[in-house]
Amino acid sequence: MSKNSQLIKGLIARCAAVGLPWYATAVRCRVWSADPKNDPARLDCHEPAVYVFWHEFILTLLPYWGWSDLTLLISQHRDAEWLSQIANRLGYRMIRGSSTRGGAAALKRIQTDEAKSSLVFTPDGPKGPRRVMAPGALYTASKLNLPIVPVGVGVWGAKRLKTWDRLVIPYPLGRARVIFGERMWIPNIEDRDHLAHEVERISKSLNELTNLAQAWAENRQSLAGYRPENPRRRKRKFSRLAAASVSVPVNGQIASIDR
Repeated sequence: MSKNSQLIKGLIARCAAVGLPWYATAVRCRVWSADPKNDPARLDCHEPAVYVFWHEFILTLLPYWGWSDLTLLISQHRDAEWLSQIANRLGYRMIRGSSTRGGAAALKRIQTDEAKSSLVFTPDGPKGPRRVMAPGALYTASKLNLPIVPVGVGVWGAKRLKTWDRLVIPYPLGRARVIFGERMWIPNIEDRDHLAHEVERISKSLNELTNLAQAWAENRQSLAGYRPENPRRRKRKFSRLAAASVSVPVNGQIASIDR
């Protein structure tokens, strides 16, 4: 990739990262969860989990979850570079890798990550087939002893691109609906048959939630949802928290104290 091409893509990613949160406010989004603390955008969500949703909704969810202490697994493929830059500017941690390329190295990095933030997977990415779950997210959840939280998304009033995943771009004043499922624990994976069974179980739950969210978006289902918090406000809160602490040396080590 040429230097000029990198600069252009970086500029586009920066503009998208700035514009997406503003654009998202023009979409009528509502969220429902049996346990609101499953929503990573809430400041009272402190228990790490592995969140999974279908790849086609990545631009729908990215702006709402910005600055939420999430680690996003992104493919090492060159075409994913734009997504990496957008996510970085929206406050996501990132690990590059997928089930087909760099997966082992990505898992090793996740296992040694001291931050212990929640993880985000699009289990049919980076190349599909559409809505067919690869086992990477489940294998990672089993190794880390973290629950899976399936996230169903539905959109009414949107442009679907002619990509392998039929990527969704909601129109202004369109409706986006997000439903968080229950936390689902993955036991130790014993063999391939066991893994296939767990993939089928989680995939079924994710498809059911996605269908329910779509019905809600089309007003064929009624749920008492809530509006997601504006990520710009969340960014300002984290900035104030960071500014309210200062690092000072204590016996040759660094300790953080509140002002």
